[in-house]
Amino acid sequence: HFLGLCGEKVFELETGLKLDSSLKVLGDDGYDFEKDGTRYDIKCASYWSSPDLKEFTNAKQFVDMYILVAVNVHEQRARLIGWATGSQLKSAKRKNYGYGEMLSITRDQLSFLGQLGLPPQLLTEKVKA
Repeated sequence: HFLGLCGEKVFELETGLKLDSSLKVLGDDGYDFEKDGTRYDIKCASYWSSPDLKEFTNAKQFVDMYILVAVNVHEQRARLIGWATGSQLKSAKRKNYGYGEMLSITRDQLSFLGQLGLPPQLLTEKVKA
């Protein structure tokens, strides 16, 4: 979906990891990026002021790290919010957003690294500067 692609592009620009832009008719493998054996799934929220990291309770698998990106398509802006591990998300509180229960971590509960909101092992030299 377009919103997800926007979030993945932001992650690519901030980390230097390459976005896989190939069309996957059957979907991806459950994650968007991989570095040194760590799998990253980019989750996007269209709520700019109070985004939550959400995942379905019946997810096929949980990856190593989840990155939350807020995207405002109309104003053409996006920002990295923060991250959580797969085990944190798997044990997160359940919340109903109007379409069934989802695992949910609020913005305030996510881990941050400065204003970038990235896991420390992912920062490239360009981003650290």
